[in-house]
Amino acid sequence: MSDVSLPRKPIDELVPSDLVGFPIWQFVSDAGDQALGEDEDETWVTPLEQSSVPLGRLSLSVAASFVTPGGRELVGVLQVNTEEGPSVGHAALLVEGEYLFLPSAEFIDAEADYVALAEALGMERADVFPLEWVLRVPVEGSERVLNGRFVG
Repeated sequence: MSDVSLPRKPIDELVPSDLVGFPIWQFVSDAGDQALGEDEDETWVTPLEQSSVPLGRLSLSVAASFVTPGGRELVGVLQVNTEEGPSVGHAALLVEGEYLFLPSAEFIDAEADYVALAEALGMERADVFPLEWVLRVPVEGSERVLNGRFVG
């Protein structure tokens, strides 16, 4: 059963410090035993009190570290699905109070979003991509953490 005293906020208001104590977040509407509050909508998230990504889940936002080709280190979250084995989707970088969307390559407007992300970081696209990532916690049942890259 979830602890209703856990923090809840819109996903685009997550900041790096939120990920220190709680590296795994789920949408409140997916929490099963939690109802959305009066001022909340489907964008609100709440943390899971777990140190590994649980199996059998969809659309978890998991803390990740990102590194540009030039070595700039960034913090963010990566969408992780474990319903049919681990897979990843979209991401977001949490930079100076901004939630910068980073779509998966299959997303319809991915190219425009990659350009916008580079601009928001004050960098050229070639200086951002390929953007390497590594989850900060393993998937349940594994000691290895997932890693990969956004080619951009």
